[in-house]
Amino acid sequence: MGVTGEVVAKAAAGSGHKQVKYIKDKNEWDKDAQWAACTDSLLVDEHIRTMSMLARYVDSAISKTLNIPNDYEYNGFKNVYIEAWRQGIKGFTTYRAGTMAHVLSAESSKNTINKIAAIERPRILPCEIHHIIYRSSENPDETHWIVCVGMLDDDPYEVFAFRAKDLPIPNKVDKGELVKRKCHGKHEYDLRPQGAEPVRNIGEYFDSAAEQVVTRLISTSLRHGVDIEHIIDQLLKSEGDIFSFSKVIARTLKKYIKTVKVLKCKSCGSRKLQMAEGCFICLDCGHSACW
Repeated sequence: MGVTGEVVAKAAAGSGHKQVKYIKDKNEWDKDAQWAACTDSLLVDEHIRTMSMLARYVDSAISKTLNIPNDYEYNGFKNVYIEAWRQGIKGFTTYRAGTMAHVLSAESSKNTINKIAAIERPRILPCEIHHIIYRSSENPDETHWIVCVGMLDDDPYEVFAFRAKDLPIPNKVDKGELVKRKCHGKHEYDLRPQGAEPVRNIGEYFDSAAEQVVTRLISTSLRHGVDIEHIIDQLLKSEGDIFSFSKVIARTLKKYIKTVKVLKCKSCGSRKLQMAEGCFICLDCGHSACW
């Protein structure tokens, strides 16, 4: 489920997970009943008291995650840790609502789409300029492209791509700035290459409206946190007039795929790991480890 995955934790007083599942399967689960409790409905102090009752019987440490409301004031937030320490709790984790997906959520479903708000674009973005030579089996003639990738905190934020013959940027220039400005009620983008003449309104250099739409959709996906590998996979499925254009962008974006270590279960070697309360649980053998 990933670090930002959502896990619902529910319990019936005096029962464990299997009893809760049994009650839900019978359609008798009532979140408002006195015997039912959800992590989302517990008060901050109740979380701490619950954990302190268990902590006194544990020699090393136990882990618990507490969701803090987004508007929880600073001193109260600070006192969460102080009070946990006073009650003998050795470890405690908190997440403020809205800063990342809730680790414990009251409304979660396997069918829920996590919607991520885009970070607002600064007026000026640094950009990396890529000079790509493309040749396909269908068309052996070389085509020279320029792909500009706007960067925000070392991550791709937006993409523009043009045929090099239309854009006067020397091959040696690989960095610059993308400047967003308003003109007659619409936004336009100027390119300021380092050591070269600025290019005003680079949107005019697209060969077709289709190419402009493709870059808009790619940029929107990047801003909303879509995995680059998924974007590349979709670009490589393109056909028709947009095929070479999509391949060039896909080749450029491959440079920004970050290496991620694939975790395995320490017990059985399975890669089917699920994050719950700060720990990985193997869905195959049930082994749990807080790595």
